[in-house]
Amino acid sequence: MTPRPNPTTPARLRLGIAVAVVASIALLALAVTVALIGGRDPEVAGSFVLTVLALLLLSGAAIGVARLIHGDDPETVDVAAGRATTRRLFGAIALLGGVLTGFLAILTPFPHVLAAAIPLVMVVVLARGPLVRTEAG
Repeated sequence: MTPRPNPTTPARLRLGIAVAVVASIALLALAVTVALIGGRDPEVAGSFVLTVLALLLLSGAAIGVARLIHGDDPETVDVAAGRATTRRLFGAIALLGGVLTGFLAILTPFPHVLAAAIPLVMVVVLARGPLVRTEAG
């Protein structure tokens, strides 16, 4: 008989969500700072990598929020409601990522702006769920 892992407590989940959100805000602020101060340097393209890291942290926090709201006990969880909440949160994160990537692309000179494809891939992956309507029935 395999031991069942200890479930994450709500307080620990809230702490993880808070850490992820604070870290992603710091990364987004650093990305904008790099783009504003960087000028015509190639290092400005690094702001797009920072944006991807921030979006990854925010998507992890979104999953944590859905687990916190709807629970994660296999016997009592409402899977459909959890998926809908996660889909909505991913859509909001994709919108934020798209707007921020566009803003950073405006601040980045031409050859380096091609690095905007890095966060745009993440935005497309996050937006795919909210844009696809699959309803049973």
